[in-house]
Amino acid sequence: MANPRERFLLAAFLAALGMACGIFGWVAFSRVLQAQNTALEQKRQKLRTLSRWLDNQEAWQAKGQWLEACALPSYAGPETEAAFVQTIQAALGRRKIEILEQRMQEARSRGHLVEVPIGLVLSAPLEELIGWLHETQQIDSFRAIIHSKFKSDAGHSEIRAEITLVQFYAKPES
Repeated sequence: MANPRERFLLAAFLAALGMACGIFGWVAFSRVLQAQNTALEQKRQKLRTLSRWLDNQEAWQAKGQWLEACALPSYAGPETEAAFVQTIQAALGRRKIEILEQRMQEARSRGHLVEVPIGLVLSAPLEELIGWLHETQQIDSFRAIIHSKFKSDAGHSEIRAEITLVQFYAKPES
């Protein structure tokens, strides 16, 4: 059998080995625990987000129904652009707004949308111009003003407006 000194060294070695295994085990356990805590926090955040969506479910359903009922018009090339110009000219004529200048710009394709911009220089009384701006940008018209500049002469009741109006269309299926 081994002498007492060898037994002591063996016991010390086994104790050191046990401590090293314990430390490595603790480090591995803490990493697994940290990963699980991170995953749990991510799931809690997702649950909070889904709860907010669920709280607004009626509003989202109403928006979905509106989108189904008021579909974005489909783009059909120059015919669509001509119809857009005629619609704008008719609306301006009904309000007796004078078109000083009109510039069609090139249609741009962005994702599933086609944007058809038109540059307008208009002259009209402020009330008529504001009424037309409100009327032309109603949500179901799918239009937006992307640039505007207004000038008023001190002695005149007329407003000169430089506007770029965009009509949005659905890109045709290919």
